Amino acid sequence: MTEGMLFYWLAWMYWVMIVFFMQPTKRHSRLSIWVLLLISCSHVYINIASYDVSLSFIILMIGSMGMHARLPASLYHLFCALTFSIAFMGILLWEELMPIWMFMPKLVMVPMILIVILIAMTKAMYNKLWIGLLGLSHGELLYKLILAEYRVPTTIGSPEFFDYAVVITCLIMTWHLFKTVKQYVANMSKLLVR
Repeated sequence: MTEGMLFYWLAWMYWVMIVFFMQPTKRHSRLSIWVLLLISCSHVYINIASYDVSLSFIILMIGSMGMHARLPASLYHLFCALTFSIAFMGILLWEELMPIWMFMPKLVMVPMILIVILIAMTKAMYNKLWIGLLGLSHGELLYKLILAEYRVPTTIGSPEFFDYAVVITCLIMTWHLFKTVKQYVANMSKLLVR
């Protein structure tokens, strides 16, 4: 699959889920506008200090920072986001230097490792979502700045990054769905036993 196509496909699915299945609130409106901005600006690049930066990357970073600021215990969650960004950057650098360890496709392996880290750090779905997106965006920024120091031509906020972002978001939602179904089945089994 070409880079970025998974982003478009899943981002449109997220937008449909937000618009048609979420309760109409302020969060609903903000999320739908944010996802549409991410989709529409994904091929717009800005040159900042000789770095090509995707406008969607800037929107993702600012939006995740804004939503992260609303989280309770934000210092702990900021530490979690920092840990997540270092983990993402480290995995990408390790893959760059030693690609032989990848026994699965990168688009599967990297998000699976990162989602395990996210699950271990926090419990609530929105906390995982905003910590993951904030950590991913900062990890991408650090990774691309390190590559730029070695004169490797890079684009901050490449389509591959957005594929990682939507796959991790999808895994977070799948994990939340799994936990919800598990809780529902446990509650139903308790009712049936009575």
